[in-house]
Amino acid sequence: MADHNRLRKLFHEGLTEPRGKRTKPYLKGDLARQAADELAWTAASSLMYGHDHGFIPHSAVHDVLTAVIVGHLTEDLRRRTKTSTDDLTPFPASTVKLLTWYIQHRPSSTASLLGEVCLEARVRLDLDPAQVGATLRQSLHFDSSLDRNTINRLLDMALPPSARPQ
Repeated sequence: MADHNRLRKLFHEGLTEPRGKRTKPYLKGDLARQAADELAWTAASSLMYGHDHGFIPHSAVHDVLTAVIVGHLTEDLRRRTKTSTDDLTPFPASTVKLLTWYIQHRPSSTASLLGEVCLEARVRLDLDPAQVGATLRQSLHFDSSLDRNTINRLLDMALPPSARPQ
């Protein structure tokens, strides 16, 4: 919905603002609002529901996010061995931003993504899923645009039971 609203505003401005001193707006009033709304709906739905046929290849984003998060955990374990601390560090802000985008645009795939991350971390790195879940939660609280309550509810639903707080 947020994408739709931003796009609608941009399209409306583009349709109603003159393009120089001697040009008139393309449309005015209700026609401009209706056209902007329809254009925004088409563009936003292509972003949201693309299933890899739209502008954004969602399955590729899923795969990249999984690899980046597990890669960060791998590097964190290498550093942890040297410093002998048990705490994992939060994920980089850019990773959290992309994860937040994915959650907002692919809510039905969030549990799959988080489950895959926890499974990979368990199998490949021998990390406790609860520790991975706590790091995801901490990272989202630090750097996500989602509010605290939404993050907690989302992770309580989307994380596998083994990755939830005890």
